[in-house]
Amino acid sequence: MALTRCRGVIKRYVQEIQTYGYRNAPLEEMAYALDGHYSAGGDRLDVFSHVKDKI
Repeated sequence: MALTRCRGVIKRYVQEIQTYGYRNAPLEEMAYALDGHYSAGGDRLDVFSHVKDKI
């Protein structure tokens, strides 16, 4: 089950990069936003839930 989910995420990631380019891919935008949040001293988040809610 987990392997199937991983393959799905990897497939989506590759498709997003092919469609939007690396920096504009939605998963990358989320990663950059989370990095900025934590770099600015933001509160702890449940990252899994955050990403799940966004996609």
